[in-house]
Amino acid sequence: MRTIILAAAFALATPALAHRHGGDDHAQHQQHAISQERAVEIAREQGVATVREVKMDDGNWKVEGTTSEGRRIEVEINPQTGAVVKRELY
Repeated sequence: MRTIILAAAFALATPALAHRHGGDDHAQHQQHAISQERAVEIAREQGVATVREVKMDDGNWKVEGTTSEGRRIEVEINPQTGAVVKRELY
């Protein structure tokens, strides 16, 4: 009986502990006004045709990919305003 109670207590506490200790990028991303999907849309408006990677970098969304001409492109977007902070072609 004691084992069942301990197992139940652990099962209930595990999600709370996981949330509390964070390290979870997904939870951090949900706090931004601009979603990852919207960041990709903004990057496409800036010339990204094929998306290779999307990540949070130095507090900004960073979308990496290629243009329709095949050139590498990186677009950084402010996650609160949606403003393009940087756009680089390689």
